[in-house]
Amino acid sequence: MNKLQLKLMLGIGAGLAAPVAAAQIEPAEAGATQQIPADAPAAEAPAQAAGANAELATIPVAPAPEPGEAEQRGGGSRLVEEVIVTAQKREENLQDVPISVQAFSAEALDARGVSDSQNLPNITPGMVYSVVAGYSIIYIRGVGTDAFVPSADQSVATYIDGIYFPFSHGQVQSFGAVERVEVLKGPQGTLFGRNSTGGAINVITKKPDDTFEGSVQTSFSNFNTTQSRAYVNVPVTDTLAFSVSGLYNHNESYYKLTADSPYPGGRLPDEEEKGGRVRVKWAPTEDFDITLSGLLVEQNGIGPVINQNTAPNPQYVPLGVTTTPPYQTSIDTPAYNRSRNPVYYGEANYRFDWFDTKLLASHQDIKTAAMIDYDNTKSPLVSFQAFQSARVDTQELQLISNAGTPWSDHLTWIFGLYHIESLAGFDKVLFSVGRDIPVVDNIVDRLSGILNPLGLGDTLDGLGSRVDIDAQGSLKTNSSAAYTQATLKLPYDFALTLGGRYQTERRELVNSRDALAISDDVQVPLFNFANQTTDSNNFSPKVTLDWHPVEDVLTYASFTKGFKSGTYNILNIYTPTQYIEPETVTAYELGFKSQLFDRRLQLNGAVFDTEIDNLQVQFVSLLSGGAVRFETAPHARVRGAEFDLLFLVAPDLLPGLILTANGSYLDAKYTDYPSASGFTDQGVPFGGSGLVLGGGVLPGQDFSGNDIVRSPKFSGTTSLSYTFNAPGGPVEIASDVYYNSGFFYSAQNVSTAEEKSYTTLDARASYLYEPWNTRITLFGKNLTNTLRSINQLPTDIGTWTTYAPPRTYGIRLNWDF
Repeated sequence: MNKLQLKLMLGIGAGLAAPVAAAQIEPAEAGATQQIPADAPAAEAPAQAAGANAELATIPVAPAPEPGEAEQRGGGSRLVEEVIVTAQKREENLQDVPISVQAFSAEALDARGVSDSQNLPNITPGMVYSVVAGYSIIYIRGVGTDAFVPSADQSVATYIDGIYFPFSHGQVQSFGAVERVEVLKGPQGTLFGRNSTGGAINVITKKPDDTFEGSVQTSFSNFNTTQSRAYVNVPVTDTLAFSVSGLYNHNESYYKLTADSPYPGGRLPDEEEKGGRVRVKWAPTEDFDITLSGLLVEQNGIGPVINQNTAPNPQYVPLGVTTTPPYQTSIDTPAYNRSRNPVYYGEANYRFDWFDTKLLASHQDIKTAAMIDYDNTKSPLVSFQAFQSARVDTQELQLISNAGTPWSDHLTWIFGLYHIESLAGFDKVLFSVGRDIPVVDNIVDRLSGILNPLGLGDTLDGLGSRVDIDAQGSLKTNSSAAYTQATLKLPYDFALTLGGRYQTERRELVNSRDALAISDDVQVPLFNFANQTTDSNNFSPKVTLDWHPVEDVLTYASFTKGFKSGTYNILNIYTPTQYIEPETVTAYELGFKSQLFDRRLQLNGAVFDTEIDNLQVQFVSLLSGGAVRFETAPHARVRGAEFDLLFLVAPDLLPGLILTANGSYLDAKYTDYPSASGFTDQGVPFGGSGLVLGGGVLPGQDFSGNDIVRSPKFSGTTSLSYTFNAPGGPVEIASDVYYNSGFFYSAQNVSTAEEKSYTTLDARASYLYEPWNTRITLFGKNLTNTLRSINQLPTDIGTWTTYAPPRTYGIRLNWDF
């Protein structure tokens, strides 16, 4: 969520495709044949029935609607559009899909001021997006995970062009010019599989085609920020085309060093990000095409790991641990974060008379290196370096019904097989701890008990002022699944959808060990934890009943289950490893989608009840037997409601005046969490195992009834946009107000790790000079300069806090050709 994977995936993999204009279909005579593009509006029923590969289907059609009908209703506003989604693995109109999903084209994202994944909560009710130590942490409807290590699986799955990206390190990149972004809410276990218990982010980019086109975008904003990207699509022959993309971003940190910080060089380093992508598509016949893609993104800077200590634990204050003003840090460690992520993936489609086939495959390499100041102060207390890597291979086969499938007028279906193998972990983590802090007394006691029987007790006396521990650990995954889903049309405009996914999985802990680092060349082994293997299987069903009571109104009721893989604590100092049981989610939902008052108002909403068993929770403490440790809350529950609307305020007088709004209510509780881990008021950890303090173990506390982390009771956005014609092209003016009632970052629900309620204001104005197809945009974000955080994390020494950017403003230039 590594900061570089949605960056990598949403920026390059997703973000460097050309913008896609709203689909337009030339009028045709009744009974004529016509090429129906894959992204045609769902009003063209034959295109929908043709399945996910409808782009080359030639079939009889009725007269098509007038081009740009949606845009005309909105007075040319980019917010009013017919959106085609693949939330059910086939093209369908967003308003006809009985799933709670937000979907936005590239144009709509730009019009709403959404340029990267961290802005998604502004347009997705019930979503919280946080970043800690370079990892993206995503919650939807109160379901997510606060874990940020390679053995941790996300609860919100990320897919780019149908490819699953399992690791969260690096998922904070700008979207760029994608074809569309879909955010699916609630468990998506049937079609999107493992680790989608909270939902899925599905990003679709444009494939190379037979049209020469391109785009260039560059922006300049405060903090000396420049962001640039370019894209070109080149048709080589009638059957072969390729596209090339590139990006380069650079900025200064909005954090500054305090005057007394001993940070080397006296200045935080700049952020730099660069990457490129190549895609090639070959379509030798109307029934077959293959697309191959390769991308590489590199990142270097400090932003993902910069923090400040906002709530020092009292026992560390005498050692110089103090707070600093917002956006200032006094770290002494030369912190850094580097990532290099190459990804290769491909897609092959073949259209038979009775069904379509799709084959997907990918290979991902993720390498990151980081140094973090654990105490986030000027005192040389605790720091660590982490070197991570992951190799992931995926394959998927889909069989999808089309217009030629028997009974296609009444039945649509999909069947799929999926396989993933991965090896991910810490190649090396070096903890460096000062000898004069309380944490070390306990660690040294433990180490003495290990070294004395070996005749190495004197080793600790020669370590000087610090204790350095070198640890590592990895997790192997081998998982296969089969899934199917079918929708049967019933009388009286009802439809029944049944689906299920069966999965088998093997997870293996490998190379979990640590050593006492005497010098760069000399180490004393401490623990070599035995490899462990666990096999599991799961069946996740889905049942949905939907009904169109009148035209332009859809209601639905659904029951779904989701499965999140079990895992191991791979990074251990002196406590034996343990297996963390899988997490399962059961969700019930009632929803509706509607277009009312001659389609002036689009209003969608849902109420839901989600039950979570074995909710996986992360706890960070040097004294917990490992710096990062998982445990489970036996049961949690989320009940809530949400809505989103788009309203043409005065279509006759001011056709370009658009009001959009969304809102979410969440009642998210740990209903059964009797032996939880946390910190006392003095910063002493409790719960878990191996916490020997004064000869005993501090027992866990009961967190039952506490709020689930990152789950605001109320959140929502109200936006007003006005588009009008000016000489040379349209002008667009918009502003957004976002409100969040606040939430806790810790299951302990302590005030030192709490986000208070806040409101932010964004605004933008753009002008499109149509003769040059060039748009210039002035933008401002957080214009009220509201102080709020990206993340807060309680630790032994205090609370890590990273504040979100202060007021930002700038100018952006887009040129499409």
